[in-house]
Amino acid sequence: MSWNSQEYSVAAGQPVMLYQFSLGNKFWRYTSADMDLTMLGQHWEAVAIRDGGFMQGTGDNVEISLASNNPVVQLFRGIPPSSPVQVRVYRWHNTDPAQECHTVWVGSVSEVRRESPEQVKLLSTGVASSFTRTGLRLTWGRGCPYSLYDHNCRVSAERMAVRDLPVTAVTGSGITVTLPAGTTQGYFSGGYIEWTDDGFLQRRGIRTHSDSVLQLFGGGQGISTGMVITAYPGCDLTLETCAKKFSNQLNYGGCPHMPGISPWEIIKVF
Repeated sequence: MSWNSQEYSVAAGQPVMLYQFSLGNKFWRYTSADMDLTMLGQHWEAVAIRDGGFMQGTGDNVEISLASNNPVVQLFRGIPPSSPVQVRVYRWHNTDPAQECHTVWVGSVSEVRRESPEQVKLLSTGVASSFTRTGLRLTWGRGCPYSLYDHNCRVSAERMAVRDLPVTAVTGSGITVTLPAGTTQGYFSGGYIEWTDDGFLQRRGIRTHSDSVLQLFGGGQGISTGMVITAYPGCDLTLETCAKKFSNQLNYGGCPHMPGISPWEIIKVF
């Protein structure tokens, strides 16, 4: 019998769920079976895990319940990971002689809810939900509408990166680092920092830069004295900064000489 025969059978199917979570190059694989499995060339650990069901239709979210001490759940204690935790769910039938595994869900973790001290629900948003979102966001204005270092801005983040900056102090709102001599005041305001934590690449936005202090969005949690970070300068989205700081005025997305009067405004000549 094929996978479809097992899936649509009234009594023959014995579905087993396989849950794969990934962050960067690290993977966690679990199964709802009562014993560990080897499927798709990977080892799947049997844990207490379940989901709220998968439906064909307009549903954009799936709830997955895990123990509160699960390693995936621990990623969201305090500041969540900088990159999304990807979720892929497979369904396999124990009675299927062909041993077929079909993908039934692809998405990412968007929210974490602690239902009780011992159980947490992960809310996964499906990839298809992003297809229905409004994609046009650019408008005419004096300021640049592009995000710094994106494909429209075209400034190379690798070229602007200031690497190997040691952290000398950490506070609840930011960090103190040793910057190269001659770094101007506010150079990193609006930028971000990167560092590696337990094999994961973490990022955090820079709110303000004053002297050698970087005030961060999310504060200094997860950063410790002695760590080495990489900092990327920010932009205030003006033509002057685009030209002087990044030499990127040809790719500036704003209209700095836009008149201050609306073409639809009624002006009385007499």
